[in-house]
Amino acid sequence: MEILKRPTLVLNKNWVPISTVTVQDALTMLFGDFFDDKGRKLPKARVLDVETWQALSWDEWKLIPTNGDEPVVHSAHEQYKVPEIIIATRYQKIPKNQLNFNQRNLFRRDDCCQYCGTSSADTIDHVLPKSRGGKSNWNNCVRCCFKCNQKKKDQTPEEANMRLLREPCKPGLEILGQSRVRMKSWDIFFKGKS
Repeated sequence: MEILKRPTLVLNKNWVPISTVTVQDALTMLFGDFFDDKGRKLPKARVLDVETWQALSWDEWKLIPTNGDEPVVHSAHEQYKVPEIIIATRYQKIPKNQLNFNQRNLFRRDDCCQYCGTSSADTIDHVLPKSRGGKSNWNNCVRCCFKCNQKKKDQTPEEANMRLLREPCKPGLEILGQSRVRMKSWDIFFKGKS
């Protein structure tokens, strides 16, 4: 996976997970700044050093030496450690214990086809077909491979003689920690939630 596309966990100012972003977007937040009520210029985010658990500014972070086996970001003249976790410096709304229904979050919840288990699942199936009043929501949609989607057509799973691996349901925030590339350093923030 390309380094700039790897996920970075974003914590709220209170260290509550609020989202994941790409390394590229995390770097944009680290370089960005804003002015507070008193006119002070502050960074939008700080890096959490997962070895010391200290929140560091970009200037502090870029001084940490890299070793040969860790992923790095290259600039014109230097290389920097890839941030695994960043902390927003402004208070951001803590998400409800659920996420919006969309394809990206559905694919986080379902890591494979919910009928055959194949990992090359890139379509969405409505368990109760839309043609029969099925809604596009957490409780009626599953990740599905093209082959199973074609087999099921506009039938229910029972009518198509197919069985769901898991009943679809609304997920909680634990899916923020589910990613094709999940960092071990994230585990402490999702302990007991996955």
